[in-house]
Amino acid sequence: MPPSASWASAGPVWWEDGAPDDEGGKHPKNTSYAEWWSGLSDAARARGEPAD
Repeated sequence: MPPSASWASAGPVWWEDGAPDDEGGKHPKNTSYAEWWSGLSDAARARGEPAD
């Protein structure tokens, strides 16, 4: 992501079941995906981290 990007600036949802985006704009470590996020390698997490 470019330096100005944030988790909240993601595009439209990718699912089509009508479920709400209850966790949009949150870092994965602060959502129900926290366990999955912590299981990623450091390199994989670094690719998902916004630039400082």
